[in-house]
Amino acid sequence: MTTSEKLQKIRRREGLTQEQFAEKIGVSRQALSKWESGDALPDAVNLMSISRIFNVSIDRLLNDSLDLDEPAPEPSKPQGERVSEWSKIGKKLICRVAGAIMMAVSALIIIVMSVYASVTGATWVEDVASGVSGNHFSGIVGDGVTVRVSTGLKALLYEYNLWWFFWLLIVFAAAGAVVCALPEIKKLWGKRKILRGRN
Repeated sequence: MTTSEKLQKIRRREGLTQEQFAEKIGVSRQALSKWESGDALPDAVNLMSISRIFNVSIDRLLNDSLDLDEPAPEPSKPQGERVSEWSKIGKKLICRVAGAIMMAVSALIIIVMSVYASVTGATWVEDVASGVSGNHFSGIVGDGVTVRVSTGLKALLYEYNLWWFFWLLIVFAAAGAVVCALPEIKKLWGKRKILRGRN
């Protein structure tokens, strides 16, 4: 079906005369008559008006192989594009799994350390004034001495000097969160570049 036939079909379907149809899209009746007879084609602005007013895609208006009422065929994607989509999905999945593993391992080690500290009853005592500290009270507590007592995970970290390891686990978990969110970060960064390019 040609564009001219499609224009006639739209006009008849809407129950409009040539004058009414032309008035709706803002052209003369003579211009519409030329379009319907196939002597001329609407320009881009008029095609957009027809598309918007009568809810018909421009592609459907111009493509002779498409009827007005048939659903548009799905364009088949070339093999390379399909492979590319799968590789994108694979990369996102790998990022998410790797990030989740990094966070889970860090959390698991911290939980194991906390449980161990609770089971062993780890205690760390520190003389606030002198800075003397240890995992027991002897030699620290005396008259007029103020002490700070830590128990649980904190005591374990002091006792075995594992603060460096604890912060390493926190950094590892944070890196896991970043790796997990990397596909979304890239997408947002790309949108930011596009928006910056428009300004």
